[in-house]
Amino acid sequence: MLTSEDLLSAYAAGARAFPGVDLHEVDLSLAHLSGIDLQGANLHGANFSGAILKGANLTNADCSGANFSFADLHSANLTETNFTGANLSLAILIRTRFRKTILPDGTVR
Repeated sequence: MLTSEDLLSAYAAGARAFPGVDLHEVDLSLAHLSGIDLQGANLHGANFSGAILKGANLTNADCSGANFSFADLHSANLTETNFTGANLSLAILIRTRFRKTILPDGTVR
């Protein structure tokens, strides 16, 4: 499992690709992570409230129970992402790609 400090340090050093990373229950609230690739990541119960995730790739990520309230997901790819029980209240979802995405209420979009 990667800590929030390790992820933020790697991101600050220029890394953007973190496919399959385990970040369950990690606090990344208010983090600036535009363009990050979290494809297939375990983000279960993570806190991304107020985070900037513009253009992020969350394809096939497990975001169940995660908090994305007030997060900026503008132009993010949420293809086949699982948001079951997640909080997306007041998240920015402009030009966000939904394809076979499981929404917080369990419906698929």
